Amino acid sequence: MTLLLPGDIKYLDVNGDKAITDADRMIIGNGSPKAWGAFLNTFRYKNLDLTVELQYTYGNDVLDMTKHTMEDRIALDNSYRTVLDAWTPENQNSMVPEIRNLMAGYVTNVDTRWIQDGSFIRGKNLLLGYTFPEYMTEKRSINSLRVFASLQNFFLVTEYTSGDPEVAPAYGADSNNIFSQGQNFFAYPRPKTYRVGLQIGL
Repeated sequence: MTLLLPGDIKYLDVNGDKAITDADRMIIGNGSPKAWGAFLNTFRYKNLDLTVELQYTYGNDVLDMTKHTMEDRIALDNSYRTVLDAWTPENQNSMVPEIRNLMAGYVTNVDTRWIQDGSFIRGKNLLLGYTFPEYMTEKRSINSLRVFASLQNFFLVTEYTSGDPEVAPAYGADSNNIFSQGQNFFAYPRPKTYRVGLQIGL
């Protein structure tokens, strides 16, 4: 049985026995998306080419274990600003538990506050290229000459509020545990990458 103190989160008594025990545990999210995929196309106009790749996922949840640590273990490390709204006798309508020494007892069960919709649309790749006409290259004894510029991860549309929703075991949580799929545990967001290049065909 979980002994709750004033300032702890109030959990739902699922089975109605007026006690919070393991019998009240329930599934609160699903890390598997209902749909996912990508749109990829290349557009050409004369010597110009433009490649666009968009990626999406829909209907999956993300368990934000970073928030668990940054809001609950406030006696051991730095915290989110949301702890400024932590429970006090004067501020009882809060989802952030009371600030107290961990030795005083602290209940930190995973709850729905850490579950967020992980759906997103990402601009994954954008590439613009220009191929020089043959009359400009044949005089220099080369078959082709092309310059290009590309951008990776150039936009992200999501309602997820804790960074990048595209998380996987390799990007957080326990990388050796398949059951950590869909968990964010101090995961690094995917970087925005710029490139320019020159292709020469001999």
